[in-house]
Amino acid sequence: MSTSAPRSAEQCRVVTPGSEHADAWRGRLSTAPVLPPASVLDVRRGDAVVVAVAHPDDETLAMGAALARLARDGVAVHVLTMSAGEAALDHVGVQVPGLAQRRREEVAAATTALGAVDVRVVGLPDGGLVQQEGAMREAVAAALAEHDARAVATLWRHDPHPDHQAVARAAVAAAETAGAGVAEFALWTTHWTDPAEVRDEVVLVEPGEQAFLRKREALACYRSQTEPLVEGLDAIVPADVRTWPHEYVVRPSTPALPPPALPDFDAMYAADEDPWDVATSWYERRKLAVLLATLPREHYDRVWEPGCGPGLVSARLAERAGYLVASDSSSAAVALARRRPGMPAHVRFVRSELPEVPLDAPVDLLLVAEFLYYVPDLPRALDALWSACAPGCHVAFLHWAHRPHDAHRSGPEMHARIYLDSQQRGAVKIISHADQDFLLDVYELTR
Repeated sequence: MSTSAPRSAEQCRVVTPGSEHADAWRGRLSTAPVLPPASVLDVRRGDAVVVAVAHPDDETLAMGAALARLARDGVAVHVLTMSAGEAALDHVGVQVPGLAQRRREEVAAATTALGAVDVRVVGLPDGGLVQQEGAMREAVAAALAEHDARAVATLWRHDPHPDHQAVARAAVAAAETAGAGVAEFALWTTHWTDPAEVRDEVVLVEPGEQAFLRKREALACYRSQTEPLVEGLDAIVPADVRTWPHEYVVRPSTPALPPPALPDFDAMYAADEDPWDVATSWYERRKLAVLLATLPREHYDRVWEPGCGPGLVSARLAERAGYLVASDSSSAAVALARRRPGMPAHVRFVRSELPEVPLDAPVDLLLVAEFLYYVPDLPRALDALWSACAPGCHVAFLHWAHRPHDAHRSGPEMHARIYLDSQQRGAVKIISHADQDFLLDVYELTR
């Protein structure tokens, strides 16, 4: 690590998106039931609890104060972290020598500060825990048996990080098999998920002031996460996440939020050939200008533009492309695009809907703009989009910085999930533009 003076905050590149929904969660938690940690986990003095998390620091950020209170009250706390967190900066193209060992040392110090009996780093691959659910289930089951544990504390099964979801599924399955209780603590949910989308019961955990002091001591052990690791990069854990003052569990209890009534795009285009005023709105024209100026290369051989609408953006994109496939799920939009005058011969418009990929060869530029809010299965859609990319491909994601009323998700939440997903794709975010009204992220596929 460089010993030169750090750059100012304005110059540092963001590594992890900050909190988008903390204020809304404060409101939700203000009316939630409140329980001490022992009641949440149904344990008492002399019992044992297994903590199953994905990365070093998850246990402190999500439930550190609860664990400190349990330990103070005579509950034996045994921590399992499935990975060493070695891939913390892979998504921005940075590998830090010795990071895995450093994080092992940090989690040992942090869990000692919380009063845990012991900690074990299982050593599974950071960023690849989705493929390791069997191994994680066995690790949790073995720990439950070894310590005769009464309960498992883990992350919420829908916390918006693939590794967190995978470890939660494994922990819940192991606990159910062993007849142990489970408490699922939220971490990134607070910051990246609108509380209106969480229909399950939430319970505020109240461990007391002294336990939160222990949590702060534990978090101070994670300097690799709370201070910049590399000059020019922000700290991995944003300040608003580090200072979040609550802990809570989510208890699966109610049906999932029903999907929104999505727009009838064919009817929209039949009524108005430009329903979003792409041709006339200053917001739309400025957004397009920023996008075109941001694309790193002057020319791309093969380009795919899913969600092309009536072809207004396609006309400008074609100026930078040797061959452009522009697709849309709306037949009416594709018909309008095909009739657009002056469209170059190297542009092909097709009716296609994800996860279908209407290509005969990979592309070196993929533009994903203003439509992923409406896709119900985001992971499957991302699988399809990335499958179309050649090595070195640039992928630009461009969306409104708010939430359309008729959409499945907001722009910020979606870009946060795209960012996490990219860590498993061998993709590096090379450009990020955060505007008050739109978000633009450009990734480069490195493998």
